[in-house]
Amino acid sequence: MTWTLALTATPLGLGTAKLGASGIIEITGFFPEVDRAVRFSAEGEETRVPDKVVLIIESDLQPHELKWYLGELVIAGIPGHNVQVRNDVEVLSTALGEQATLVTYPTAAPKKNFFGPQPEPRPTPVTVSFPTLGERSYERVDVAKLALEFPTEDSLVTMPPPSDTPVELNPERNINTTRMVLILVLALIVVLAVVFLL
Repeated sequence: MTWTLALTATPLGLGTAKLGASGIIEITGFFPEVDRAVRFSAEGEETRVPDKVVLIIESDLQPHELKWYLGELVIAGIPGHNVQVRNDVEVLSTALGEQATLVTYPTAAPKKNFFGPQPEPRPTPVTVSFPTLGERSYERVDVAKLALEFPTEDSLVTMPPPSDTPVELNPERNINTTRMVLILVLALIVVLAVVFLL
């Protein structure tokens, strides 16, 4: 039996939900790391690694940050071709049947507590505006659950599965390398001959 994991990526961690082998969609929590999210979500499943991962990214995520998340998934044992990448606004638009627009608010700097423990940082919810429904906010774990409840085949990034055929080396490059080595050896022989003759 297979299971699917949905991860909503934020700078503070990942909101996770899973579609288990039993066919039930459940929220598994909010985790600081990809590895912890995968390990904890695998409890009760036959395999340690899901067959498919839906990675939901923020609208303004930079490409190098996306590569980092994909790399963390590969380290956790999930091949890149099993990852579907979706946008948080696209997930909410698909789920509610209307085009959502991301709403951003200025945030105040966190206040420091100099004499006690620092408060735990909390992820901000996704706030979107719909033409007829108005403005709504969703927690990251709820966005992950909605991605499983309203699946699509589209992905922002697609990676081909690994091929079984070996990669053929470029013969021209090998010939050029051989020529360079031969020229260097001949030059070394000439230099040594000149040094010994003088």
